[in-house]
Amino acid sequence: MATSSKCPGCGSYDDFEAKPLVVKGYKYKLIFIQCSSCGHVVGVTSHYDAGVIAHENRDMLKEIKKRLGI
Repeated sequence: MATSSKCPGCGSYDDFEAKPLVVKGYKYKLIFIQCSSCGHVVGVTSHYDAGVIAHENRDMLKEIKKRLGI
């Protein structure tokens, strides 16, 4: 099993960054995981974390219910 990540573009080890970008024709912002040295993209993920959003919504709903006395 590998102990570190290697860029398939330039061979750099453990030098990656997350860069948020908007892709033309796509509705949502994405995060590109890329090599900090050469910019080779090794992965893409959603900008928004569904778990974080769910927890924020839960907390917001609790506050609304509290204010309404429910």
